[in-house]
Amino acid sequence: MNEPYLGEQKLVFSIDIGTTNTAVSIVHLQPGVPPKVRVISRWPGDTTSSKIPSLILFVWRRLSDSMAYVIATPNGWGLAEQAVLKAAMEGAGLLVKDAAASEDRLVFVTEAEASVHFGLHYAPSSSSGWLEPGAQFAVCDAGGSTVDSCVYEVESTTPKLRLREVKTSDCVQAGAIFPTRFARSIIEAKLAGSKFCTKEYLDAIVETFDSKTKHHFAEREEAQVIKFGFDKDNDKAVGISRGRLTLTGAEVARAFEPCVAQILSSLDGQIAGCNVKNILLVGGFGESPYLRRTLAERYEPHGIKIVTADEPSKKAVSEGASLFYIKDCVIARATRFDFGIQTTRKFSQWGDLALGRPVFTAVDGQKRIDGGWSRIIKKGTVIESNQLVTEVFNHTFRSRLAMVYSVTLRTCDHDSSIHDGWMTDRWGKDINGFERCCTLTADLSSLATPDTVQVNEATGEPFWHLTFKVGLAFGGTSLKAYVLYDENGVEKRGPASVIPSIYY
Repeated sequence: MNEPYLGEQKLVFSIDIGTTNTAVSIVHLQPGVPPKVRVISRWPGDTTSSKIPSLILFVWRRLSDSMAYVIATPNGWGLAEQAVLKAAMEGAGLLVKDAAASEDRLVFVTEAEASVHFGLHYAPSSSSGWLEPGAQFAVCDAGGSTVDSCVYEVESTTPKLRLREVKTSDCVQAGAIFPTRFARSIIEAKLAGSKFCTKEYLDAIVETFDSKTKHHFAEREEAQVIKFGFDKDNDKAVGISRGRLTLTGAEVARAFEPCVAQILSSLDGQIAGCNVKNILLVGGFGESPYLRRTLAERYEPHGIKIVTADEPSKKAVSEGASLFYIKDCVIARATRFDFGIQTTRKFSQWGDLALGRPVFTAVDGQKRIDGGWSRIIKKGTVIESNQLVTEVFNHTFRSRLAMVYSVTLRTCDHDSSIHDGWMTDRWGKDINGFERCCTLTADLSSLATPDTVQVNEATGEPFWHLTFKVGLAFGGTSLKAYVLYDENGVEKRGPASVIPSIYY
C-alpha cells in the first residue's frame, strides 16, 4: 500500500480468534502516511519482546478515544457468536455498552473476505494478470477449524480495485484440526493390541503428527515416519522401530480425505455456474502440500489455476482484516437470507388462509390478523455499494404523543415465499427458519399534520395512517437498515441499525 491515508488518525486492531490460537495485527493510520500493517508475533512473557508492551501502551494512551477493532469470524457464525465477542469487548472496557457509540469502533468481517484482501495484497506479481475487469475467481480460506469459500468478480482495477461477490459464500467444518483427529483414530486402530496403544504414547505420536507430519505430507506414495520415543521402543508388527512409527502414504491420506472431500464439494458448489479461472488458496491449512496438490489435480485440468500468496498465510486473516478496514475493495455482497418484517393482514382479503388465526380490530376499525410476512430482499440478492433497497409500509397511530415507530427486521434462511405471506403459524409461533435480526426505530411525529388525521367512524376517535419505508443499504464495511420517511419533500432516516455480517 503506497497510497497515503486520507482519514483521521486512528489505531486499528484486527483480531482473528482461532480454534487453538489467536492472531492480532495493528495498523496506525496517520493522515498523509501510507498505512503499514504489523502483525504481533511476540507477546509479553517472551524475554525477546521487552520493548513491545511499552510501545503498544504509549500508542494506546494517546489514541484510546479513536481506536477501532476489526474481528474476523467464520462465514457460518451468526448473531449469538458475535454478541458473545461484543460482550467480551465491553467487559474488557474496550467498548461502551451503547450500540450507537460502538458502531464505528467494532467491525466484524468474515474470514473469507479478510483473506481476499491478504491474498490480493501478497499474490505473486506473476499472477496479477488474472485481476482483469470481468474476471471471476474463487477464494478458499482453509483455517484451523473452518474452510470458507466464495466467488468474486473484478468490477474494475483502476483507480481502485473493486470486487463484486457473485453468490452467497459457503463455510464447512473441515479445517486443519480435523486431519489430526482422524489421524488419532487411524493410529489408535493400527496400534490396537500393542503396548503402545495407550493415551501417553498416542498423545506423543499425534503431537508429532500435528506439528510436523501434517505440514510436510504431500503425496499418497510417500510413507511418513513419526518419531515419538526411544531406541528401545520396538514393535515391527505395528510398524514401530527404534521409537519411530511408520505410516504408509495411504494411511496419512485417509486422515485428510474427509476434510478434502468437504472442501472440494464446497468449492464445486461455489464454482458451479461461474466462469472461474483461478482459486486463491489462503489460511494455515492452505499451506498443506497435500491439500494444494489435491486442489491442483482436481481443477487445473479444467483450466482453473491454484494461486497462493508469497507470504505465509497463517496470518492471512488478522492482517487481511486490517487491509479490509483500510481499503475495502468489495463493492457488492450477496445476502445469505431473506429480509423482511412482520406485518398485519386485512381479514377480508385473506379468506380461508386466515382460518384459525386470531382476529383483532385495529385503530382504524378494520379487522386484521397478526403474523404476516413482507419480504424486502430475497436471499442471494447482490447489493451494490451505496445501493438502497426499500419497501413501502403503513402504520396506524392512535395518538400524536406516541409516534415513535419500532419494528424488528427479521431474516429467513430459506425462500420465505413458500409460506404464502405468513411468518407465524396459526398459534402465533414463528415458523422455523425465521430469526430476529435487529430493531429499527424512527420518530414519525413530524408526519402527523392536520391533513393526515382521520376518524374511526365506529368510535369517533382520531387516528393517523402514516406511510414510510424500510430500507437496507450497503456502504463502507457494513449493511445497514433504516426507517425512511418523507418530511416536506425531504427524505429523512431513523437511526441506522448495523446488520451482522453473518447475513451478507
